[in-house]
Amino acid sequence: MTQTVVLIGSVLVGVKLLFFPRTRVRHLNFATRIRQGDAEFPLRLDLEIRNLTGRTAVISNAWFEFGKLRPDARAQGDTPSGEFEVKFPGPDGRTLTEVEYLVRTKESLFTYVPLDPTQTTQEAEAALAAHKVGRITCTVTWLDEKPRSQQLRRKL
Repeated sequence: MTQTVVLIGSVLVGVKLLFFPRTRVRHLNFATRIRQGDAEFPLRLDLEIRNLTGRTAVISNAWFEFGKLRPDARAQGDTPSGEFEVKFPGPDGRTLTEVEYLVRTKESLFTYVPLDPTQTTQEAEAALAAHKVGRITCTVTWLDEKPRSQQLRRKL
């Protein structure tokens, strides 16, 4: 009987971890805004991730799935699945080349998602206000005494 209870409990925890990622981590804040005017990507969604959790984290394996808005034609990713890469600043601090990034407590991480420039800024801002731009998914690894990872999915 005890083995059955343990087995059922383990299965339920496993299903939750695999199929129901977290949608929010308290004090790991995502701030967004629509920006226009860059030569490479004329319209983009700027994303700032602020770590105020009191713990150091590594953000990795990030991708973005578009909702109401369309990606820029030059956005990189898996087009059939609709998953587009989210990269992080490289050693120069400006060019987005990295697929993982260390964010210490009280630090911020800046990145962006390129949007189709044929959309107007007003359309993009309306989608952002309605939380219909899309969804970012990433892995957060907490660097505590016992490091642990969790998948995080945020609707933007």
